[in-house]
Amino acid sequence: MHDNTPPQQRLVIGCDPKFTTNMNRQKMIDECKKKLDFCCEKLGPLGVTCKVNTIFRILGNDAIAQVQQAGLGVFLDGKFFDIENTIKNDLMFWSTFGDTIKICTLAEKIKPKIYSAASQLMSDTIFCPVGPLTDLTNEDFRVWYGSEYDRVRAVKKFLHQSCELKGARGVVCSPLDIKHGPDDLQSKRVIITPGIRRSSDPTDDNSPNAMAPREAIEAGASYLVVGRPVMRASDPVGVATNMIEEINNAS
Repeated sequence: MHDNTPPQQRLVIGCDPKFTTNMNRQKMIDECKKKLDFCCEKLGPLGVTCKVNTIFRILGNDAIAQVQQAGLGVFLDGKFFDIENTIKNDLMFWSTFGDTIKICTLAEKIKPKIYSAASQLMSDTIFCPVGPLTDLTNEDFRVWYGSEYDRVRAVKKFLHQSCELKGARGVVCSPLDIKHGPDDLQSKRVIITPGIRRSSDPTDDNSPNAMAPREAIEAGASYLVVGRPVMRASDPVGVATNMIEEINNAS
C-alpha cells in the first residue's frame, strides 16, 4: 500500500550521526545539528522524508520543527514505549506539527487502544508497531529464546498480529521479511523497510538482511529507509536522486 505518496517522499533518509567514544557531550550535540542541517539544506530540495531517532532524543522537538521549516516530512522513529497517558500527551503535542510527521513508530507491546487514539489524534500519520529488529539474525533469536526459535518464526508472528492491530496503518520490517507476512499484508499495511543497500554499498552488522532499492519495491516495500549509503556518499544528492528514480520506475 503506497497511499499515492510521491516517490521522493517514499525515500526516507536516516539522518542520525554515529558517535565515537572520544566525543564529549557538546561534540555529540554539534554532530546531530550538522547531520540535520545537511538533510534539510542539501537533500531538502529533493523532497525526501527525514528519519530521526538519536537526533530527536538529543535535540528534542526542535528537530521536528526544523524539518518542518524545510518543508519536509519526518519519520519519527522513537519506538515509543510508555503508559497510555504519557504517550497521549506526546501525541497531542506532536499533532501541533500538522502533517509534518509522516511516520511514527510505537512499541509493539503497548496497549492496543493507544494505536486507535494515535490514529484519531494524528490522522495523517502512519503509525507502525516495531517487532523483530532488522539487524537480528537467527543466531540472535536462538541465544535469546532457545534452539528451536528463529527469525522467521518471530517475524511471521509479528506481521500477522500487526495486521490485526486497529489504528496501525503501517509496519516496519526488513524487505526480506515481507514474504513472511499474511497474503494481504501489502493491501492492509504501508510497509516501511530499513536496511536498503545498493549492490555497490558495503554491508555491516546493522544490515545482514539488506536488499537493493528496486528489489525491495518489487518485494512490496512502500517506503525505503536509507542511511549511510546516502549520508556517507561522495555525491549524496546524486545517490538519493538515483534511488528516487528506482522507486518511481519500480512502482
